[in-house]
Amino acid sequence: MRIQLDQKDSRFLYCVVIVLDVILLFMNTPWMSLPTPPEGQPARLTSVFDFVKYQLDLKLEQNVATWYSSVILLAAGVMALLNFWYVPATRRLRWLHRTGWACMAFVLIGLSADETATIHESLARLFNAMNEGNGRAPYRIGAGDWIPILLPLMILIAGGMLAFFLYQFRSNWKVLLLALGGTVFWICALFAESIEAGMTRIVMTRVTEGFFEEGCEIVGTTCLLIAFTEVFQQEQSADDSLPSKLKKKMRISR
Repeated sequence: MRIQLDQKDSRFLYCVVIVLDVILLFMNTPWMSLPTPPEGQPARLTSVFDFVKYQLDLKLEQNVATWYSSVILLAAGVMALLNFWYVPATRRLRWLHRTGWACMAFVLIGLSADETATIHESLARLFNAMNEGNGRAPYRIGAGDWIPILLPLMILIAGGMLAFFLYQFRSNWKVLLLALGGTVFWICALFAESIEAGMTRIVMTRVTEGFFEEGCEIVGTTCLLIAFTEVFQQEQSADDSLPSKLKKKMRISR
């Protein structure tokens, strides 16, 4: 079975995602966001427009904005799976190709699930409960409390992504820039989260920090989605231009 992506359809998809990104980012600018409610209290909604802003607030959980963020993460993960499944005839080190794309798919689909299930936010609460049960002081309390727990894993993933992209896309600078840009935006989102956690000397309001953090995450994921779709189409097109006998011979030789 062969999956073929039409270039016109993919361009339409890019336009739709970018337009939705712009709308979300605009609705999350400091002058459009709802006032931050006291901790533990729901946002106050006084009009239909407030309800729309609430649903499009990227800083909140279990709303339309969170669902959208999860969907584009899943879409990028699916594209990584397609690149894992389809190995071009000209590709050397096929095992490295498959391993890299499988890891990317695992990370992206896992983040999509986490975006909906808020798994990482629950880790610090779990550690706190375990420490209290053992008579020790709480691990950490407050925003960004999960960062120290997952920091080694995040550094490993970011380094792996950069190394894989530099190798995989070294001859395709447009896709490489998109992939590296997506990774850098993700790193900036983590830095913004560390600001909220009070782990740096930079001070921002919650609204500004949330806009910076969630905006970088959305833009980074969109860059990765476009990059992965482009490389899938380009490699299929390159394979289609090769004679069938040559393709078969090259795949056997690998």
